Amino acid sequence: MEENKQSFLSRLFNKQQGQQVQEATPVDESKIPTVGRTLAQTIIAFTSDQEEHFSEQEKEALRAQLLTMPKLQIGELNFLPLEAGLYQGGYYVKVFIRNGLDVQEEITLQEVPMYLLDAKNEPVAGGVFELQDFGTLRFGETRYWTFIYAQEQVYKTNADLTDFTIQIQG
Repeated sequence: MEENKQSFLSRLFNKQQGQQVQEATPVDESKIPTVGRTLAQTIIAFTSDQEEHFSEQEKEALRAQLLTMPKLQIGELNFLPLEAGLYQGGYYVKVFIRNGLDVQEEITLQEVPMYLLDAKNEPVAGGVFELQDFGTLRFGETRYWTFIYAQEQVYKTNADLTDFTIQIQG
């Protein structure tokens, strides 16, 4: 009892002197979260043209593919490249465009300045795309989109696209 009383009085006395008494608690830094909030998944939102053009099997395949994608950070607009290849002397890139920006806001993309980079991370093609039929994309929605680089937008022919990425300028 006398020991507890002494301990209490020493803590009280130290606080009166402006000292803060706290025992250091060891912190396991590996348990500190480093990733912000994420959306577990998004839903695919087809344009009216896509609804007509894609078969139900193609739509289901895209929905299934979307479920395998990494989580989307809240506050992020994400272009996720899926496939790239040659197309009529140029290149094509298929992407998922995922909107995690703001719950209150729909986005409309009108122009997208984008570069295709090859396996060596070198520019293969680039251009500014005007998305006339893109429509709006609400929070938590994903749009499947194909970008086509014409031959005059190509910097490098016969590029190695076994591993590729895209770069959005802006």
